[in-house]
Amino acid sequence: MRLGSHLVLAALTLVDVALAAPSFALTQRDTGRPDPLPPEPSNHATFDRRAPVAADNASIPLPPTVTPTTPPTTSLTPLDVSISYALSDSCLLYLNSVMQSSTFQSCLPFSLLLTTSTSYASLLSSSRATGSFDTLNLLLAYTSSPQPSSDTCDQYFSGVYTALSAKGNCAADMPKSGTTRAVAADIKTGVGNYQLMRQAAAITDPDTGKYCYLQAITNASPDDLYLWSLPAGVS
Repeated sequence: MRLGSHLVLAALTLVDVALAAPSFALTQRDTGRPDPLPPEPSNHATFDRRAPVAADNASIPLPPTVTPTTPPTTSLTPLDVSISYALSDSCLLYLNSVMQSSTFQSCLPFSLLLTTSTSYASLLSSSRATGSFDTLNLLLAYTSSPQPSSDTCDQYFSGVYTALSAKGNCAADMPKSGTTRAVAADIKTGVGNYQLMRQAAAITDPDTGKYCYLQAITNASPDDLYLWSLPAGVS
């Protein structure tokens, strides 16, 4: 089923922020400096322009009547793929502290799951292969109304967005005229998409009552799924 005009309007908003965080994972050396893993080829499931496996709309569950207070699985981790060596020590240290924050983990940003999570890509692939979307359904319900609250999470990521440009964090990594150091800026834009994608995750089809995102990933046409890749800069 093709998405209605309500999602098209949302897509127009997505165009205004059409960059998302690049792929990265951080580990900690004994020296205290995060050790970026070697870069890996990008393989984000959300960016796959091929037609998804079609599923009977009846197999897509309705949103839960009670919003879950915990994620449906603890195995989903944003930013769990690798990054290049392009970031400064201070920026890597700051990003590592963000990833370890209980607020970051509890707010579980849908925007970063879509673009930087191999664990989410695996869940998406498994769901489409088996035709079982219960976990994804609960995930959308949680990420669109996360703990401790949507307002708290929006404010938290707004603070992270501002702090990324601080001198002691990633200011030196922000691109300047004539440079190509855009990794930190891409991360900042992805963080800035948090509220937008949290709200987009909650969009339901007025005809079916089901999440538009679930209908997009099961649609035989790739057009609807393409709308969800706009924050990643896909044109």
